[in-house]
Amino acid sequence: IRLSADSDITVQSDILERVSFRAYASILYFNPRMKIYIQKEKVKTVRLDQQLYRLRKYEFSSKRFKVKSELDAREAAKEAKIAQEKAKELEHAADRK
Repeated sequence: IRLSADSDITVQSDILERVSFRAYASILYFNPRMKIYIQKEKVKTVRLDQQLYRLRKYEFSSKRFKVKSELDAREAAKEAKIAQEKAKELEHAADRK
């Protein structure tokens, strides 16, 4: 298993560090200052502090967005109810035959 030179290490690669020595070596040091080579290929190192940093997510909802989303939810509920009624009608029609 290898990481390409342009790929960033993602959450999916948590498994890679357990399987791949190259992936493990890429995050081995907090502030990598040396070059690491495995089988004559340079390992692209990643700063560990940047890897562990998670962005904060702030929730914002304006009144217009809230009203629009409520209207869309009501419309979707109506359409779902109509679809259920049509399905019941089809079941009754199939039972009659």
